[in-house]
Amino acid sequence: MARGIIDVHAHYQPAALHAFMTRFNQATVLPGVPWTDKAEHMGERLTLMDSAGVRMQVLSPGTTHYFDDPRVGSEAARLINDSFSDLASAHPDRISVYASLPLPHVEECLRELERAAQLPGVVGVTCHCSILGKSLAAPEFDSVYEELNRRAAILFLHPCRNGVCSALINDYHLAESFGTCVEDALAVLQLIVREIPHRYPRIRFIVPHLGGLLPTLLERLDNQLPKAHPQLPEPPSITARRFWYDTVSHGSRAALRCACESFGSSRLLPGSDFPLLLYHEPYDRTFSYIESSGLSDGDLASILRENADRLFEAAHIRET
Repeated sequence: MARGIIDVHAHYQPAALHAFMTRFNQATVLPGVPWTDKAEHMGERLTLMDSAGVRMQVLSPGTTHYFDDPRVGSEAARLINDSFSDLASAHPDRISVYASLPLPHVEECLRELERAAQLPGVVGVTCHCSILGKSLAAPEFDSVYEELNRRAAILFLHPCRNGVCSALINDYHLAESFGTCVEDALAVLQLIVREIPHRYPRIRFIVPHLGGLLPTLLERLDNQLPKAHPQLPEPPSITARRFWYDTVSHGSRAALRCACESFGSSRLLPGSDFPLLLYHEPYDRTFSYIESSGLSDGDLASILRENADRLFEAAHIRET
C-alpha cells in the first residue's frame, strides 16, 4: 500500500500566537477555514488530510513574526516553536513543524535554534524571503547559515507578502497575486549571487510556489547573470536545480509542467499552502491537479511521494 503524501507547505495559528500578535496589531484572521488550534479546526484539518491522502503536514506560521526588538522577536519565536511542537506531540503521525527564528537578530537566532532543535516534531527551519525589508542573503546572516549547514537542516522559505518593498507592486495591490512570485524567485537569486548553496551545501532549501517566476528565467539567467556576477562557480540554472520547490500553483498544470521541465521532477515536493487555497479550491484538488497534469507515471510518483519521503526521512535539526 502506497504511503500517503507529505504536505511540505501548510500553516497553523494557535490561539496563543494570535493573542501575541494582537499586542502588536499584527494578528491575521482567516475566517471560515481551519487554521487554529480549536478542537473543531483540528478535527476538520485531519479529516481533509485523510480525504486528500495526506499522511503528514509540515507546519509553519502563516504570518510574519519578525521584530526590530530582539527581546520581542525571541519571545515570538519561542511561543511559536513551543506551541507548534505541542501540536506535533499531540499528533506525532500527522503533524511535523518547522522551527521559527527571531531574525534579524543573529545571536538570538543561534540560541533559539539550539533550543528548538530539541523540541518534539521539529524537522527543519522556516524563514521569510526577506527580513524586515532586508535580503535573507545579507552577509550578517552567514553565521546562521553556517549553523544550519552544520546541522544539515531543511530550510523552508516563505514570502512575507511585502511586494518586495516596491511601490510599483504595492500601489497597485499586486503583492498577493503577483508579488509573492517575485519574492520567491528573488530570494533564490540572492542566495545564488552570494553563493550560499555552494558555501553551505548541506542545507536543503525548499522554495514555495514552484519557485515563482524562476522556472521561466533559467536560460536568460545563464546568459546574463554571469556578466554582473563573474565569480559564480557554475551557471545559475545548475545552482537553481540544487533547491527543492513545492507544487502550490493554484492548480496551474502549465506552471507545474514548466517547473518539472526546468528543475526536474526530482526537485518538486507536494504542498498546499493550507488553508489559504481552501478559499479557491478543495484541499484534495491541490494534489489531484498534479495527477491530471499530463506528466509521466514516474514523474508523478517522484513528485507526490518519493521526493518528500527521501527528504524528510529521519529529518531533524539536531547535531549531525
